[in-house]
Amino acid sequence: MLFCGLYDTRTVGSTGFPALRTYLWAYTGVRDWTSYPAIDQLSTVLHVTPDYPATFLSVGDADPFAAQAAELARALKQRGVPLTTLFWTGTGDHLNHEYQFNFDLPQARTAFARTLAFLAATTKS
Repeated sequence: MLFCGLYDTRTVGSTGFPALRTYLWAYTGVRDWTSYPAIDQLSTVLHVTPDYPATFLSVGDADPFAAQAAELARALKQRGVPLTTLFWTGTGDHLNHEYQFNFDLPQARTAFARTLAFLAATTKS
């Protein structure tokens, strides 16, 4: 289950995500995160294989990482990975980063219900 994430370090700089440089500095320990020798290890899209597990992927329509989710969805589909998406694109709901934690929003409750349904369908009891 992946919510509102960074999935491709090659393109994340164009997202306009606030304080991205600071976050990636914290993750990599390198002020100029683009020079981190193992930066590609943070790019999920580069590591998807047909053996990648079934994935639930969601993002809000106002999340700067919406394009990142779309990139990952394409990579998963290209490799035949079972994929369930909940993209709030084109809805005009203005769902920001990590919208799914605000249970005052009906969309967050929908995301929770669909997450539970995904888990029920893809895990063994």
